Amino acid sequence: MPVKKTKRMKLNVLRLTNTELVHLRDLFGVMLPSEGKSLSTVLSHLEGRVTCESKLWVKIQTALENAGIPVGDEAPDFAVTFAEIPNLTIAPLFVQSEVDEIPLGGGETIS
Repeated sequence: MPVKKTKRMKLNVLRLTNTELVHLRDLFGVMLPSEGKSLSTVLSHLEGRVTCESKLWVKIQTALENAGIPVGDEAPDFAVTFAEIPNLTIAPLFVQSEVDEIPLGGGETIS
């Protein structure tokens, strides 16, 4: 029986300071309230990289634990939210009206 050859994946080395590692942890944890999931999770589903995102998080979590940096329930939570009330406006929908002119009274009309 022939032995199946597996393609080796090239690994990259990334050296991070503790501050950079904390920043990466926080980026992975940013929640989208409308989705009830993290931005990273939503993006991984959209791009078809769920397994990749899961494996990457395990690597990050391991690095955090090895560095003694809080992770999980001990880490702060962040969420995307409105910083101020959005500006709203009223705009016509450009629906064709059967009436071309609207009488205002006193002989005036609106076209």
